[in-house]
Amino acid sequence: MNGFRKLKAVAAAAGACAALMAAPSAQAYVYGMSHLNVDNLTIVINNDANTNINSFVFGLSNSATMPGSGPVSSSASCGSIGTACGASPVLDATAVNGTGSTLTRTENDFSFLGTSGVHSYSGADSIIKTATLVNGTPTSTEQIAEALLNTNGIAQANTNIQSTTTITLTLVVENDGAEILLGFRADPDQHSEINGLPGIYSAQTGMGVSFSLSRNGGGGSTSWAPDGTNTNNCTGTISGGANGNSNCFEVTDQENLNTNTGASTNPGSDSYSYDAGVQFSNFGILLTNVRGGTYTLTLRADTSVIIAREVPEPTSLALIGLALAGLGFSAKRRRQSV
Repeated sequence: MNGFRKLKAVAAAAGACAALMAAPSAQAYVYGMSHLNVDNLTIVINNDANTNINSFVFGLSNSATMPGSGPVSSSASCGSIGTACGASPVLDATAVNGTGSTLTRTENDFSFLGTSGVHSYSGADSIIKTATLVNGTPTSTEQIAEALLNTNGIAQANTNIQSTTTITLTLVVENDGAEILLGFRADPDQHSEINGLPGIYSAQTGMGVSFSLSRNGGGGSTSWAPDGTNTNNCTGTISGGANGNSNCFEVTDQENLNTNTGASTNPGSDSYSYDAGVQFSNFGILLTNVRGGTYTLTLRADTSVIIAREVPEPTSLALIGLALAGLGFSAKRRRQSV
């Protein structure tokens, strides 16, 4: 084979390499999803003849980012002061999609868009469907953050639901001793996945849910972050006056609502409580010996996703193949000349 024919064979091999790498490149995806559905959230105050709600504020925020563009965001708020809450839904923040998403999330559709060999997207949405303080129905919320990349870069999606309520307890008995029972059920879903060509990938999802009760003007506070264990993880202390401090007890805590998933190997995946259907678990705490006064109850729920993908482009891989083939050809010529 003369030199021209050898170079032609090398070029053909490099071209085949480029075609081989280009064909499956669209399958080199990284994916993350974090979804939370909260239902039947109720707060019951016992042993108190007069309980007043001084004020409450609900807030939502959504954000989504795609490679090469800034975040697209939306937010909404309402309460007993300022913007009034709606009847149904109580509060709704517009669904957002990162600029350049080829698959988009529509308003109040919390189904999972899932993985795809061709689409890239990031999206987020959140809603407060019902609220006891607005329409007398137990509070229910839903939120989702989801992103998928078949191209290089970093994508993010985030959602936040926050509720702040100021409660006044006016005890008519001589001794303090009100009880506050908080209960709800929730369905968390988290999934991270990597499946693609050789490259650098990262997929992470986060979820955080917490409740805190603080006595205004001093007196301490207590907080609770459900973690799915049998251990009572209420933290902090509220002064209970002459009868001692208030106590916080876990009634039920069936799943971890403060957890992360992550994948970095290829292929690889990591999930927590991941299923397409609705599978509620139960949660609840009881605070006893609560003294009279003004309290602020805060609920915060976050879902987040961040994914990254860096895969050599097919043209770069073809050039590398051509260079390696050329080095092999040169080495063979040197051996023949010896």
